[in-house]
Amino acid sequence: MYDPFSGGGSIPLEAQRLGLPPAYGSDLNPVAVMIGKAMIEIPPKFKDGKPVHPGVKERMDYHNAEGLAEDVKHYGEWMPEKAQQRIGHLYPQVDLPKDHGGGKATVIAWIWARAVPSPDPAFSDTCPRPGGTSLPQTWTGKPPPPTPLTSPPPT
Repeated sequence: MYDPFSGGGSIPLEAQRLGLPPAYGSDLNPVAVMIGKAMIEIPPKFKDGKPVHPGVKERMDYHNAEGLAEDVKHYGEWMPEKAQQRIGHLYPQVDLPKDHGGGKATVIAWIWARAVPSPDPAFSDTCPRPGGTSLPQTWTGKPPPPTPLTSPPPT
């Protein structure tokens, strides 16, 4: 059986679950291919295997992919803890304004922007410049006239 547009791999997965001869699937989307591999190819390799993480609770037997599932759960909890230890200082707690619920929240992203001196005499600081625009080499305080684009610029 071959599914040329398997996406998440439901047809090959069901064929495997029902014990049919090997079913194959493919897709143009690399994310769908990885999902299919994770659902169809990897669990059978660890069938009835014991987990390998440290501190595992001893059991007599593990059915199907229970050992793999226990490892995934263990390392899924371990990874954020390690990340917090190593780079948590880069993501500080900040106070939220009352209109956003108040309290504290963790910064999860930084936005970097180029800054240019403000042409406004009432505002003597720098201001962020939006990406994709350019300023003339000699800034006169007036914006440049709009230039219509009739075709894509040469690269």
